[in-house]
Amino acid sequence: MIAHILSSQTVRTFCWGLRCAMLGIVVSGCEKESGPTKVSGQVVEFYTGKPVPYGKVQLLASNPNGRINIVNGGGLNAKGDPHLADAQGRFTFTFEAQRNINYGLRGRLDPYYFGNTEVSIDGGRANNDLRVPVFAFAWVRYVIVNELPKPPNSVHSLYITGHGSGLGINIYQPRDTVIIERVIGGTNTRTTWFVRDRQGKSTQYDKNTLVPPLDTLDVRITF
Repeated sequence: MIAHILSSQTVRTFCWGLRCAMLGIVVSGCEKESGPTKVSGQVVEFYTGKPVPYGKVQLLASNPNGRINIVNGGGLNAKGDPHLADAQGRFTFTFEAQRNINYGLRGRLDPYYFGNTEVSIDGGRANNDLRVPVFAFAWVRYVIVNELPKPPNSVHSLYITGHGSGLGINIYQPRDTVIIERVIGGTNTRTTWFVRDRQGKSTQYDKNTLVPPLDTLDVRITF
């Protein structure tokens, strides 16, 4: 009986200690969510990984009331002014994190780079060596040429797709012209165009294209 009582007391003591330990872990975890928070890293181009000189990083924070910001996406809103990186794209700053708030970073450099990727931040601790990716813009110059002159109005329409918004470019009764479209640089893309005649017959043409970041690529479109 005495052994049984001691055993029960030992078990109760162990369980109480375990609960205290678990509580300590939870409290410690919560404390790390708030307080002084250091953020440092580098703004880089998404595809090449090269530094983006004088890029900007925007601190983002979730809404305390849980509302989702449709404009910014992910429920994260801009917090304070953007932080400027140096000539090597490096940045460092500190802020006071609040408990139960999610934080992130997004980079940009208008009008040449934009960011739609959020890098998460842990509040109440040092966040070092972060890489904040941004996408570089580029431009495609579609040079549209009637390579073998055809009778007037024999070509009904010309449709070009492969870059830009993805909606494509639709031209009725095409003629020799040039169209410039802003795209995301550094991506391998297949440019496709369809030439449709008055009888409804459509002919497809393809060309593999790579637009370097911050550059302009000529794509010859013939019909």
